[in-house]
Amino acid sequence: MAWLDSLLNLACLLLGWAAWSLRGELKQRGRPATLAGTLRPVLVPTARVWFWALGAVGLLGLRALLVWHGGRASEWVPRLDLGVVSVAFPVLPGWSGLGLAMVHAVLSFGVLCTGFWLWMVLLDGLAEGGPAVNPFVQMARSVVGPWRRWPVPVRLLGTPLVVAALWLGMEPVLVALRLLPEPAPWPARMLQALVVGLNAWLVWKPLLTGLLLLYWLNLYIYFGSHPFWEFVGWCGRRLVAPWRRLGFQIRQLDLTPLVLVAGVWGVSHVAEHGILFRGLDRGIPGLAEVYVMLAR
Repeated sequence: MAWLDSLLNLACLLLGWAAWSLRGELKQRGRPATLAGTLRPVLVPTARVWFWALGAVGLLGLRALLVWHGGRASEWVPRLDLGVVSVAFPVLPGWSGLGLAMVHAVLSFGVLCTGFWLWMVLLDGLAEGGPAVNPFVQMARSVVGPWRRWPVPVRLLGTPLVVAALWLGMEPVLVALRLLPEPAPWPARMLQALVVGLNAWLVWKPLLTGLLLLYWLNLYIYFGSHPFWEFVGWCGRRLVAPWRRLGFQIRQLDLTPLVLVAGVWGVSHVAEHGILFRGLDRGIPGLAEVYVMLAR
């Protein structure tokens, strides 16, 4: 049941992304010579945008119904996993159960959209100064939106603040539904939100891993001149360039991308699970542990 819910959530994202991508067509105007020509440039794109948008909304409703019915049959409990905190949504009979299932569908879709936006922020930052005609560069820029007004370091370092603000807006809803205990006092509550925001950086782990591995393969295997490989090459060079001086090259073999992959996974492991130094009772706590400590 969990895999089906995740698959439908991904389908909702794709439909919503299609509607977002087509929104620019609403501004297109031609020079019509007839009444039909006057209506066509406006009505056809509008219908297409609404088709994809309503499809995403319909899938959200379908997800809620499947969770409501299928959850009770399979004893599966839907969860909203934010890394440092995981919220369980009980599957209840009646309209209250359907309402909870709908809240789960909407919030989990919002979490997925936020993760997708974070991916695009990173890709847009890496592609800064890259070829503007590349479709993947254009895709990232269109999704990031007004956030592109800030310099690249501010965009990347400021994402935890955006996620923290979203969490502060989501937490009261979960508390009101009795899915979370009463929040901590405000100073600690703000710090908890910041921890949730910092944990959002872990969303970049699979993206960075994939980019670095593809870039490393493309160094030694020619995959063609497709815009995708041009985009991967540009982003990979931006990632690897600051670390080349450390000398991870063995003759013609450049191991820098692989070392960076290991570094990304190592830092992510410490952030997720912490680290305990042998022989000592102290260590570095993970972000989830820090979140719990702030709630006390």
